[in-house]
Amino acid sequence: MGFFKKLVSGLSKTRNNIVSGLNSIFHGFSKIDEDFYEELEETLIMGDIGVETTEKIIDGIRQKVREDKIKDPQLCKDILIDSIKEQMDLGENAYEFENRRSVILVIGVNGVGKTTSCLNLGVGLAQEGKKVLLVDCDPQGNSTSGMGVDKNSTPGAYELLIKKADTLDCIRHTPYGDVIPSNKELSGASVELVRQEKREFVLKNALQMVYNDYDYIFIDCPPSLELLTLNALVAADNVIIPMQCEYYALEGIADLMTTIRMCNKRLNPSLRIQGIVMTMYDARTNLTQQVAFELKEYFGAKVYETVIPRSVRLSEAPSHGKPGVAYDRIGKGSRAYMKLADEFLLREKYRKRS
Repeated sequence: MGFFKKLVSGLSKTRNNIVSGLNSIFHGFSKIDEDFYEELEETLIMGDIGVETTEKIIDGIRQKVREDKIKDPQLCKDILIDSIKEQMDLGENAYEFENRRSVILVIGVNGVGKTTSCLNLGVGLAQEGKKVLLVDCDPQGNSTSGMGVDKNSTPGAYELLIKKADTLDCIRHTPYGDVIPSNKELSGASVELVRQEKREFVLKNALQMVYNDYDYIFIDCPPSLELLTLNALVAADNVIIPMQCEYYALEGIADLMTTIRMCNKRLNPSLRIQGIVMTMYDARTNLTQQVAFELKEYFGAKVYETVIPRSVRLSEAPSHGKPGVAYDRIGKGSRAYMKLADEFLLREKYRKRS
């Protein structure tokens, strides 16, 4: 089976899993209470039904339950399943790929290849002819140095967020694409953002003036949950999650999913998970195989087929002021990220065709 057919098949499987999950909720609850509604809501949102659509469905169920004095959760099944089927029957646009978005946040816990993935996927897309901007909101500044830009250069992300610098003035043009660099002052930005009005929306507002200048804007943010990370979550339309194939990483992704759902519900209704990338992949170990199986079982087609192997060359590239895909073009890590860029574009193409 070709990759495109695998992708389509995977999306169909994901939909079927959602309906299966809903059935489990109906059979697993003995009464209709807030826990029941919250579980339904979470399942629908995780299925990319959309926050607004989900809220309408849940409100409709609440109203029907009150009007008909329904006590048994299983009696809600027909009400909900009919609504979900209507959404799915509208085609892919009504479900997985409603709109093509261009602001992508690469987020993950420390040590899973977050910055490496953000940098090399972004540069890989630039090498495919796309216009890409990388916004380095991580005070460590590794994406900045990986683009060959001095981490002490100003103006950059700090001046953009705190000093209200002009967005265009903060952009550096490099052979690998454009970047808004990090610098040492950014480490205190979260504290300074606390005093700002609408503090979670500062980055989103700053990027709006260049939104249409790029095919894709990639944001690298800190691995911890702070105001810089919240700003990135609010500014983004899609999230890519690099995932190391070990069980501690599985625990970390559960916490991350909770954060994304909270932001989706309260601050950014358009935010959704674009995909999950397995990094530091070693097919020789049983643990890797088991974690990969669990990820695909739970997330379905959201897990990229392309995997990123461990690579020393990728790790040493930033010390030479280059992204991995430019430092060692024929290395296994670079080839994997270029393949990931191709798969990313294929998904985008599929999204537009649907």
